[in-house]
Amino acid sequence: MFTQVDSTYNYQQCPECYLVRKSNRNGKEFKCKGCGYEADADQNGAYNVEHRSEFPDLGYGFRNKRLNLGKGFYWKPSGVFTFKGEELKVPHTNTKE
Repeated sequence: MFTQVDSTYNYQQCPECYLVRKSNRNGKEFKCKGCGYEADADQNGAYNVEHRSEFPDLGYGFRNKRLNLGKGFYWKPSGVFTFKGEELKVPHTNTKE
């Protein structure tokens, strides 16, 4: 049995500190700009897909904000947080607005 999983941020998220930042991935290499964790980008993405059910859904409205650019954000099982540690409220919509 297969489950469809949204691939957004899977290859940009650190499985150690949960930082999502576009610059964490450079081709086949993943190196977290927050904690320095390194891995093969595809293996890192696969790990994140496997554990995605532990995290709150981000929905289209949140993804459209493009917070993965610049300093990024933290996507943790307990919620979503700015680079400064402030909690972000995630809209409860999965469709384009």
